[in-house]
Amino acid sequence: MRSALTVSCTLTALLWAGTVAALPILPGATCTGTCGTLAAADGVVTLPPLGGSYAYVSTVGAPTLGTAGLQLAGTTNGSILVMPAFTAVAGTVLEFWFDYVTTDGGAYADYAWADLLNAGDLSRAAMIFTAETNASGNTVPGQTLPALSATLSPTSTGVVPGAPAFSVLGTDSATCYAAGCGYTGWIKATYRVGVSGTYRLRTGVANVSDTSFASALASAASVRVPEPGSLLTFATAVAATVLRRRRRRPAGPHQAD
Repeated sequence: MRSALTVSCTLTALLWAGTVAALPILPGATCTGTCGTLAAADGVVTLPPLGGSYAYVSTVGAPTLGTAGLQLAGTTNGSILVMPAFTAVAGTVLEFWFDYVTTDGGAYADYAWADLLNAGDLSRAAMIFTAETNASGNTVPGQTLPALSATLSPTSTGVVPGAPAFSVLGTDSATCYAAGCGYTGWIKATYRVGVSGTYRLRTGVANVSDTSFASALASAASVRVPEPGSLLTFATAVAATVLRRRRRRPAGPHQAD
């Protein structure tokens, strides 16, 4: 058994909104596992730089991912949130903020990602963000994860080390397994849409090798519209009434290797 260490007119439309302690899903969005939104700072996770609420995915109570997500070797369970479809013309600038929080460490390289999917067949249009728990070195972008199409600011970062408190980590909140645990703080990712089309944003987080010492990804976003009205479909979708939905199970202890 492993044990824990003691230890804007520029910004025109928010992608999501929610309320504290709720797990709402926007109509048209899909959640596999544990995901939702928060509208207040929570532990080490502050409100995003653009203000407003933020979405999250967490490995707490998450199901086995199987063929979903990035399908990396050693992946066990995880959560995936796919936001409603939106239309964007070429030249639209998507601006995202991400904060990766992990209580794992050592050889247990939990990871998180965000990618833009083509709405029609859910194929990947662009990789936006990656993070990977590491005992040393950068956490963002993930050292063994796919290359990014977006520009990060800062371009790379480690974690603020220590046992991170974040309520969506469940009983693992404020614990730390080994070196590599901590949180990144908000990181900005900017992506300019190259081809007009309809897209969906997917965020995900996964455990590696076992199912405990949870990790989570907080995210928020906005858009800069090259022409007035070019994202009306998107703005209408995200302004809709949110639905409450919750799927959560206790996380089990790490097993010895």
